Amino acid sequence: MVAGRQDSSLTPSELQARREALGLSQVQLGKYLGIAQATINRYEHGRRRIPDAVVSQLELLEAATVTLTDRMVEMTEAKQGGERLALITYTDDTRFWEQHPEHEGLPAIVHRVAAARARAELATDGIRVIIVADSDTAR
Repeated sequence: MVAGRQDSSLTPSELQARREALGLSQVQLGKYLGIAQATINRYEHGRRRIPDAVVSQLELLEAATVTLTDRMVEMTEAKQGGERLALITYTDDTRFWEQHPEHEGLPAIVHRVAAARARAELATDGIRVIIVADSDTAR
C-alpha cells in the first residue's frame, strides 16, 4: 500500500492514465459510465473522490480490452500463412454491437485499441497484420 492511499481507490492521475491507455476521452468514459464529462474531469483533477463503482467499471473495460486483444491474437495466429492478414474493427458502437452482441454497451474504441495492441503483439512475432474498419471491407 502506498502511504496515504487506500488499496481500493485510484489517484486522479492513475484514473487519467488508465482512461487514456484505453483510448477513451473524458466524454467517452463518461458516456460509458452514464455520468457527465465534467464529473470525470473533477475526478481526474482531485476535486471529487473517485467512487468504487467507477474503479470497478474501469477494471471491466481493461479486462474486456485484454480479452479482445488475446482473442484477436489467437485467431490471427491460427490463420497465418505468410500473407498479410486483416484485423477488422468498427468505426461506431452500433456496428460493433451488431457484430458482437456479447459486448453491447462496450465502446467500439475499446475494440480498436485491442486491435492495435494485437497488431503490435503479432508484429513482434513477425506476423504481418493490418487493421481495417468493417466499412472498408464492404467496398
